[in-house]
Amino acid sequence: ESEIDDSLGTSAVARFVGMNYNSIEEYFMITVFWGSMLSITVIVVHLLLLRQVPRLIDRIQRRKYEAASMEFEQLEHSKSSEIPESKFIHGDMRIHLKKSRDHGQNS
Repeated sequence: ESEIDDSLGTSAVARFVGMNYNSIEEYFMITVFWGSMLSITVIVVHLLLLRQVPRLIDRIQRRKYEAASMEFEQLEHSKSSEIPESKFIHGDMRIHLKKSRDHGQNS
């Protein structure tokens, strides 16, 4: 039994707790506090990313769509009597629908 006590007394964790904290309870309370702060921070950052990343991707896709639309308008066949089947060059359907709605409100 004394060997177990000696090994616990000289273990690195016990020495660390003994040198830096008043008691093992204080060590665990501080560990739980900072662990919960880290968890809350990770959750908040995750929620912010879930909210902002789709908006950022939409902005990038919208810019690409607008650039492709302007490029399309400058092409020769758009000025001729032949109307192509689709003017939609790049982007996804969600952006296309948003643009359609905006045009409806402006007119």
